[in-house]
Amino acid sequence: MVSSDVSIPCVIGRTIYFPLSFIDSLSQAEFEAIISHELHRVIGYDGLTRTLLSLISTIFWWIPTTWRNRHQVEYHQESACDDAGSTWQITKHDLASAIFKSSQWNCHNSPLLVQFAQNNTLKKRLFKIVEEPPTKRFQTTSLGPLTLFPFILMSGKFWIF
Repeated sequence: MVSSDVSIPCVIGRTIYFPLSFIDSLSQAEFEAIISHELHRVIGYDGLTRTLLSLISTIFWWIPTTWRNRHQVEYHQESACDDAGSTWQITKHDLASAIFKSSQWNCHNSPLLVQFAQNNTLKKRLFKIVEEPPTKRFQTTSLGPLTLFPFILMSGKFWIF
């Protein structure tokens, strides 16, 4: 669905949204690369996993490992979505180009702090896409419960009352 309300391609619920003027800057292969990336988000329930991780990291805000684990899970979700492009016959070049154009589009529409925070992760993702052949990874939804279990066990230690 094309919308003027979003600034980057994204999934909300089970619908993929694209910015209205962003589609014109993509080639057909780049558009297909973004569609395959976002479809894998829908298939892997990435939105639900990220919502649960945000809730947990908000509840246990004083434990630094919750934030680190959250960022690692988010990175692996992005990586799994990037690797899924090979199942839909998406070339590395088209995927890397689409991700780079999407990040450049995001830089024009987001604050400087967000650009700075995403820069290192984006660089790691692009190098991984270009240099390493895609490997089969665990389903990203299976990582969510693995990170939740230690927090549930540790939560009793931090309650004083």
